[in-house]
Amino acid sequence: MTIQTDLQYPADFDSHPRQGTWEPRIRPAFVIGGRVYIVQIDGDEWTVGGNIGIDGYRSSDSTYQPIRLDKATNTIQTIDHSHHEIHAGSHFFVTDYQTIGSAASVDWLIVTPDTTKWAHLTFEVQGTAITTAALYEGSDRSGTTGLTEVNNDRNSATAATVAVYRGVNGGTTDGTAIWQSSGGSAVGSFRGGADNRQEAEIILKRNTKYVLKVTSGTASNICAVKLRWYEHTNIA
Repeated sequence: MTIQTDLQYPADFDSHPRQGTWEPRIRPAFVIGGRVYIVQIDGDEWTVGGNIGIDGYRSSDSTYQPIRLDKATNTIQTIDHSHHEIHAGSHFFVTDYQTIGSAASVDWLIVTPDTTKWAHLTFEVQGTAITTAALYEGSDRSGTTGLTEVNNDRNSATAATVAVYRGVNGGTTDGTAIWQSSGGSAVGSFRGGADNRQEAEIILKRNTKYVLKVTSGTASNICAVKLRWYEHTNIA
């Protein structure tokens, strides 16, 4: 069908909009019924091409699928990459808690494999009173109690390549502190909870041990640790 309507063009195209230098750089589109239609240009005739819709590439099966729009708002619906990794079956989590005494600490060991599939980690440490958390990189310690790394996609059989332990032994160093945080309060019988978190993902080094050390400044401090990560191989 021939398009008879007027369209708006970028301000830097102040000459005839159908000039040859304009077409390769930008092409108009129409939104009809929640679908995007690309306009084909042939001389002075502007028509909707037979191949309607914007194609989106799916690397999982090497086929092309149309990008669909929300019918109410005409916006393209997307999810962020970490959410995509959940759907891909490569996002994992570990949760654990311990009651820690005053001036005492508990360590959680995170071990990454020697592969090009890197772990992208975020984590959170909560306490019912004064709680300090620190993440150390390059430890030489061993883990004591292995924890279960859970796949967010409960239909996926993919196992995590990262291993997590509660408690450490042996070795000579926790490593170098790369992240520290502290919070919470305790005045008399009143307590204020702590919430120490790293929201921007840390891409962990391959073949490396990390110690997440949680130290309590108050007696009988219930501390919870939440580790979340996805495992991803960079495109060469």
